[in-house]
Amino acid sequence: MASTIAITESELKSLKDLKGRILGNDTEKNKLINDKSAFNSILEILSFDAPSNADFSIFNNLQREAAIILQSFSFDKNHLDTLMSDSLLLTLISSIIKNPSVLAEINLKTLINIRSLTPESSLDLSTYKNEDLFIETLYNILNNGNSSTELCFDTCVLIPFIKSTHLPKLYKPIVKRFSIINSYIFRQALFHNNTAENMSNYENCQNDTLSPLPPSTTTIDTYSSDIAPMLYALAHLIEVIYLEKGKIISLPKPMYYTLTSLINSSNLNVKLSSINLLTHYTIYHLSPGKRHINFMKIVPSLVSIIEKSKSLKSNQDILLSSSYKLSRKMSPLYLLSKITECDESINHYLVNTDAIELIASIITDNYNPKEKFLSENLLYKISDCLLILSCIASSIEEYRSQIT
Repeated sequence: MASTIAITESELKSLKDLKGRILGNDTEKNKLINDKSAFNSILEILSFDAPSNADFSIFNNLQREAAIILQSFSFDKNHLDTLMSDSLLLTLISSIIKNPSVLAEINLKTLINIRSLTPESSLDLSTYKNEDLFIETLYNILNNGNSSTELCFDTCVLIPFIKSTHLPKLYKPIVKRFSIINSYIFRQALFHNNTAENMSNYENCQNDTLSPLPPSTTTIDTYSSDIAPMLYALAHLIEVIYLEKGKIISLPKPMYYTLTSLINSSNLNVKLSSINLLTHYTIYHLSPGKRHINFMKIVPSLVSIIEKSKSLKSNQDILLSSSYKLSRKMSPLYLLSKITECDESINHYLVNTDAIELIASIITDNYNPKEKFLSENLLYKISDCLLILSCIASSIEEYRSQIT
């Protein structure tokens, strides 16, 4: 394919010159993307299979430059139709499969950026013939102890956007990676909340509605960029494992204990990712009796995040790093709406902690009847708030009158 592409230093220099012109220059970007022939030639470079006699150093650099050029378009919605096109997405995925050592890190970031441009976006692989090969490539990244932190980070952040029946394959390598780090974090949580003579906090953790204190802030911040992406990925995977495979998972007790301590962390990425995993685990893998115990641990931390993010326009704004691009289903308000649907008794707790006023104020602060249009993020934010209030109102007549 694309036999007209020359694997030469001259071709590489031309591509580098093009990259230099378009990075940070919207006018040049528009010129390129509106020139279908020129833009398709960039896609061809990523689709190109180099002949056996090619200079592979030049070939890899050509593909790297082409991937960076494509990534430069993925940061805004100006060219959403092109970015969402099947041809571009399949080119990005296919090139990751063919040349992962060169293109995986760049193209995974590009896919994350594109998927996060709209709140409900997902990467549906069901019609893609190499679906299993792409998941296998992600598996190899996660299962390889030499994979860079950045590459594993991007792999995990992309996972919640993916729709594929092959996704459960990724569960074990992520749990294995998390377990290595957790061996240290768990010990800290254990020592913070127990003594050698009294281990009751740990022993009773699965039956207690109170969650343990988190490890030190220094420890959590040191490992946050490793553990938070893995927890977001696992939150999605355990939902898929239940919905697609009908399998029930039981988290190892040390892992469960760590998670219930991390929901009290001051690091918002770690806090929200832990809440996500525990919420999905509770909804899909625990009995009704056990659910309420977990929700009573989760909800206070969840409400505290909602309070902090009350005035913000989207879920992305509450995160400490712009590298995290989360789907709407990871947002605090969406999680609380799922909990109130799942466990009616949680509504009593919410009423007693003035959560009605908090949720109602989010609606009034973000909705203006004079505005003709609201952003997708604001619409979903208001929608989640209304669902929470409707669940509370449906519980007891007295709550209904408080809301109205």
